[in-house]
Amino acid sequence: MFIRVGGVMQRAYEVPRFGTSPDALSSIDTDLVAIPVFQGDHAALHDVDAAAGGEVVAAFERGEFTGKTCELLTLTVTGWRARRVLLVGAGERRQMSAERARRVGASVTI
Repeated sequence: MFIRVGGVMQRAYEVPRFGTSPDALSSIDTDLVAIPVFQGDHAALHDVDAAAGGEVVAAFERGEFTGKTCELLTLTVTGWRARRVLLVGAGERRQMSAERARRVGASVTI
């Protein structure tokens, strides 16, 4: 699952448009792709890590990003239609709930 932020630049007073897509992350034409990440689960981000030049694994190893709830990490990627990716911590997988999903989604800002 991921959240796509609309491909058109928003005015400061407009609410950003969000959407979801079943397409491959690398093929989505948008300004920013936000990806929820469960705590300690960087293995699922192999494609993102490759596009970010190894920065995903490096951030986990440095403790800069762990996947804790609402933790954010912005990356620049190459070879994708979107140039930026936002990893959003979703906490521990076993503790996921509708309320946590709302909080994780609400933490995505531009």
